[in-house]
Amino acid sequence: MIYGTGRSGGVPGQPPKLFAVDKATGKQVGAVEIPAKTTAVPMTFLHKGTQYIVFATGAGTTTSLVALKLPGR
Repeated sequence: MIYGTGRSGGVPGQPPKLFAVDKATGKQVGAVEIPAKTTAVPMTFLHKGTQYIVFATGAGTTTSLVALKLPGR
């Protein structure tokens, strides 16, 4: 399962992050710093054999989509 720090900003004083959690155990299995707080639920897709995670950041006129490429196997 993947989620971002969200509009509330997560832990005070910490940079925004995207987290990966094992849905069977609830254990965090990874985290990566992102440029801004997420403003929507992340989505994932596969394109030509490469997995991507896309999420929205910002609000109003500064809204953008960010795509991250996952490492291949």
